[in-house]
Amino acid sequence: AKIDAYTPAECILDFSEVTFVDSSGIAVVINSMRRMAQIEGELYLSGLGEQPRRVFRTSGIDRLVHIKEAV
Repeated sequence: AKIDAYTPAECILDFSEVTFVDSSGIAVVINSMRRMAQIEGELYLSGLGEQPRRVFRTSGIDRLVHIKEAV
């Protein structure tokens, strides 16, 4: 909803306080990625802990979005 409200050129999803990601978290990232592509913006993931990083690597998300170490 925030992407639709502001149509940013860049969107950073901060995972610094997230310790667990499952298929619901993957869905949020994929939906955000699709919406940002529609408005020709860039999506970044930041602050990934060990478990979220492993999930995004295993699912291939890490090859589709930019990953930053810190916001």
